Amino acid sequence: MNKKALACLTFTLVLSVPLLFSVSQGLGNGSQTIVNFGTIAPAKPMASMELKTAIVIYGTIALDATQQANVANFDMLVTGVDMTQETLAGIKAINPNIKIFVYIDTIAVSKISNTKENPLWTTIDAHEDWFMHNKAGNRVINNYWWGWYLMDINSGWRDFYVQQANILLSSPYVDGIFGDDVLNEIRWTITAGVFSDAVTNAVLKTSDFSSSYLDNWKSDMVNFLNYVKNHMTAGTKFIINSEERTTNVYLNQTNVDGKMGEGFAESPTVARLMESIDGMVRDSATGKIFLSESNAASPYAPTTRSAEYCYAATFLGMNGNECYFGYNYGQYYGYEQGNNYMPALVTNLGNPSGVYYQSQGVYMRDFTGGIVLFNPSDNSYTINLGNTYQLTNGTIVSSITLDPWSGEILLSHV
Repeated sequence: MNKKALACLTFTLVLSVPLLFSVSQGLGNGSQTIVNFGTIAPAKPMASMELKTAIVIYGTIALDATQQANVANFDMLVTGVDMTQETLAGIKAINPNIKIFVYIDTIAVSKISNTKENPLWTTIDAHEDWFMHNKAGNRVINNYWWGWYLMDINSGWRDFYVQQANILLSSPYVDGIFGDDVLNEIRWTITAGVFSDAVTNAVLKTSDFSSSYLDNWKSDMVNFLNYVKNHMTAGTKFIINSEERTTNVYLNQTNVDGKMGEGFAESPTVARLMESIDGMVRDSATGKIFLSESNAASPYAPTTRSAEYCYAATFLGMNGNECYFGYNYGQYYGYEQGNNYMPALVTNLGNPSGVYYQSQGVYMRDFTGGIVLFNPSDNSYTINLGNTYQLTNGTIVSSITLDPWSGEILLSHV
């Protein structure tokens, strides 16, 4: 998660207690080869399926009435703990069905936020056993997250996490908790040079940590997630930011309610991108929440065109009734404050007829109400649609040229 945006969180919500922190048949002429870069779940036979919308806003304390109305267009809001109750109340008044999740990092905490000391820092700092330590006995700090300390998920930290989560959940406007940084493997993150010794500032290697910590990371995180969910307020939701693409241990072996696929359409290679899409096919088949969250992903400037690329990728992966699409224009989360709602990207295509496939050089997926085209390549392709379709701008077409790194949503035209 983007910790630069989170660095401006104020760590208090307007409650009485301070809070923690911040393949089927295809169209046209050409081959219809099923493409599968990983092991994916079969497309589910759905009575009804709709891709919902979500927005992520961090680092913002309050929204005015216009911004609240913009946010209320979405089906889900993920926000920081500093968003005022008045703002949340205003959004819920406009859209009572919007689901609001509040951010708490699962493995890290910062001493400073918005140039002020975290009001809970004194409590946290007094519990040395809550912090993760290297073999030298020193605390571990993140090189890229602006002073965020690594916490020990096997310690009393998890009880403190639950305590703060339940304070947040006491708000009548909050539906759940968003747990960030549920890392697939801590060893990979350490190898990338992410962590340093908080005393010496030396970049840490895997040899600086105990082998048990490294080897047991995933099972320990599974235990942490189950513990948190089991002790959260009944009836509330717990979704996580998980980087798992080719596996789904955290969804299958825990009772969390879903996940975010952060940077969903931003993968550096086509193979990795398709792993993400296959992962969504598999994960959303569980019936749990799947939030496809992307920033401007194509090589073009952040525009509606880029958003359509991410939107199309999400339609390829949708395989359940709890799928959400999120897109941010801004470099940092919360930059748009809800103003990036794009009605053209709220399209009900009906139910998928099957999984995605490749035809005429691009990826496609058929729906009862239209078709999705997706081109993650440097080439342009002119597609014979074999029928007439309507673009999101209302234009009627029977063929279309798909530019490099682009996507199109086409509605059936009668």
